[in-house]
Amino acid sequence: MLGGFTSSGCVGPEIPRLSLMISECLLQYLTSNVTVTTIDTGMAGSGVGIGILVPNIQSAIIAMTSNFAVFSGPMATPMAIGVATGLYQTMFTATPNTNHATVGIGTGVCSLIPNSGMSKSIFISKFESIGYSKQLANSISSGVDMFIPTVIGTVVIAGPATTSPSAGVGIGNLV
Repeated sequence: MLGGFTSSGCVGPEIPRLSLMISECLLQYLTSNVTVTTIDTGMAGSGVGIGILVPNIQSAIIAMTSNFAVFSGPMATPMAIGVATGLYQTMFTATPNTNHATVGIGTGVCSLIPNSGMSKSIFISKFESIGYSKQLANSISSGVDMFIPTVIGTVVIAGPATTSPSAGVGIGNLV
């Protein structure tokens, strides 16, 4: 997250602290409150999947700048772009981990489903605990929830399988 702020020109004594707080919120939110769903194809059976995500930087920037519109001043846009860049980089490190009841060996295309109620409560409670504004927490969490559904990925499924073709859906989380 700090790299995102630095690359957008946001520097100052509070930026490392803000960066750490956003990172903590994202870690808690992404690993416990975002659902991964997949559409699978392969051989019949039951398997587990692990994959990679492909985020889109333009979607992250649009999500954050539209939610930072309530702020004015010369640093509102660079701050929104800094958060967007950090979020984009964070999504590259997140790994989808899924279970598949009908596909034993195959692949799946995954999408992410946010839990908006939890993101707001996580961000607001953590931000208020160190004296940051509820408005900033709300803007960041709303931007995160706008961005998450735009992230796609692929999952490789492995497990016991038969020789019959199959298709299905999988469900999981991010690790």
